[in-house]
Amino acid sequence: MKKTTKNVISTAGLTLLISAFPTVDAAAQVVTTNLAQNYDASNPGAVGVWQNTLEPGVRDWSMMDSTSGSVTSAGTNITHVFSFNGTSSIGVQDSFASGSVVTSSWELWIKPSNLTTVGTFLESGANAQGFVLAQNGNEIDFFVNNGGDQVNLTFQINSALIEDYMQVVAVIDSGSDVSRLYVNGSLVDSDSNAPDWRGSNDASIGGTTNAAGPLDGYFNGQIAIMRHYDDLALSDAQVLQNYNAVAAIPEPSHFSLLSIGTILLTLTCTRRVGKQK
Repeated sequence: MKKTTKNVISTAGLTLLISAFPTVDAAAQVVTTNLAQNYDASNPGAVGVWQNTLEPGVRDWSMMDSTSGSVTSAGTNITHVFSFNGTSSIGVQDSFASGSVVTSSWELWIKPSNLTTVGTFLESGANAQGFVLAQNGNEIDFFVNNGGDQVNLTFQINSALIEDYMQVVAVIDSGSDVSRLYVNGSLVDSDSNAPDWRGSNDASIGGTTNAAGPLDGYFNGQIAIMRHYDDLALSDAQVLQNYNAVAAIPEPSHFSLLSIGTILLTLTCTRRVGKQK
């Protein structure tokens, strides 16, 4: 009986150890299918712009009162961000509607400075037709409008979420007539409607040039990555794949702990088998 109990305790201990240090798919790569624009603060381009790394000089953001700087992140592999001061920082370019179809996906990695302010992460178009992805105090909102045909998806955030950078993904899928909002790889809200968001007014990041919805203001926080997928509604699996590509893998010490647990379990099992007659 004692031998069996000892073996069961070791197995449980290893299971608990694995649960305490969940692994992230270290081999995950960013989805590149129909990736139309890609912006990474670690490769910002010339002063005053945030370049589209897929085609520098084409669809770059013109940045005002915001520059790229280095950061340290415990939970992701993010090393650089653009900081937005909540009063005047903004990036501007032509509307995403130019050359785009209705079905689109937008991904950002952000870190709000607080849970009280209202500020735009990303928007394109204007009140009559457009979309806005924004912070509304302790909520993330994705609002889409086309002449009264509207979608408003929300997710409540807390202080733990803004301690590090989080992934926010908005999807409009006209083929399935659905809009979806994701946070950190998980679907958090959806609506069985996909309004045509393609207003012609400029797009902006970190602020608003033409209010595309009820949330209008400058973002107070940091943005590290922004991606636009044209004619692709990212699936649940693809959103999670992009999350895994940026989220940090466990530190080496965690792997060492797992190795120790495995060794202890192996030794216990071997001892038990060896003593059986």
